[in-house]
Amino acid sequence: MVPRGRTAGCFTILATAGAPVWKIYDPGTGALLYSSGSPIAGLSLPGGGAGKLFKMEMDPGASTPGSSVTIAYIEY
Repeated sequence: MVPRGRTAGCFTILATAGAPVWKIYDPGTGALLYSSGSPIAGLSLPGGGAGKLFKMEMDPGASTPGSSVTIAYIEY
C-alpha cells in the first residue's frame, strides 16, 4: 500500500513462489494492467497513477497452497 499523499509511478515483480494466479487491475474501470500469465517485467501506470487506485488480487482457489507474489514500486 502506498502511503497517503504519495503516489506509485511503476511496479516491478520481484519474485513469485508456488504457482500464484493473480492480477493487477484498475477497480474503477476493470482495466487489466497485469495478469500472472504475462512475462515478469516492469509495469507503468496509465495516467500517471496520481489519485488512482490499483488493486492486486490473487485467486486462492486457483493458486497452489503457500503461493506468494513480491512486488516493488517507485514511490513519489
